[in-house]
Formats: sequence, C-alpha cells, structure tokens
Amino acid sequence: MIINGTTVFAQSGVIASGGDISNNSHTISYSIGQPFTQIGTINEGLQQPYKFLIIGLDEIKISSVKVFPNPVSSVLKIQVSNESKSKFGFYSTTGQILREREFNKSTSINVNNFSKGIYFLKIFHTINDIKTFKIIIK
Repeated sequence: MIINGTTVFAQSGVIASGGDISNNSHTISYSIGQPFTQIGTINEGLQQPYKFLIIGLDEIKISSVKVFPNPVSSVLKIQVSNESKSKFGFYSTTGQILREREFNKSTSINVNNFSKGIYFLKIFHTINDIKTFKIIIK
C-alpha cells in the first residue's frame, strides 16, 4: 500500500498449526502461531484475532458436610459449613423418602424407628451442590 508516496508494508500471515477438539457436547477450534513479516516498527501484542464465547457458568460452592456417627444406632447428626439453609432427604434403598427437612448449620435424625440396614442421606445446598452419603443403621 502507498500512503503519501511512502510504501507501507502490513503484516501478512498464515496459520502455522491448528485443529479441532470435541467431545459429546462441545467443540473448540484452535490455531497456534501466525508467522508474519513486517518492515518497520513491530508493536508487541496479539497478531491473530480471536473470539471467546462463554455460554454460561454457574457458580458452584461446595460446602463442608459432616455426618456422624456412621454406622448409627440411635441419632444421626448432620453439620454443614454454609450460612444459608440446607435441606436433607433420608431415603430407603428403593428410593422411598423417609424424612425430609430444611435446616441451618446442624440437625439430627432419630433413626430408632428404622429397621437395621442401608439407607441414603442427601444433603442439598443448591442445585449444583448435592452430597449423598450411604448410612448404615445397626
């Protein structure tokens, strides 16, 4: 290109390497490096345009949960570290809900009326923060 009688050379380049990576739900196209030539001053910076598209990210906060004693014979205790309300569900091995309740920080479940065996306890903090424990009643 000629500007005011002076020849100006712009960068020219080709993609040196690249490809696609994909799994069942996402595809990423990438290129690595772009050789270029330029006469005059070379400014540091990005030599190849790119675009990132973030569809969505949910903030996930995993809370600390303590469930004890396990195996249990009378009272199962639950403690969580988060400040907001939590919820528990106590299930049989067939998926039947036996107890369900919201709580703050700690609660307990009296298991005296349940038969000996294996049960499941789910602690819900948010949609993305669910913990499941196998509980043994002796």
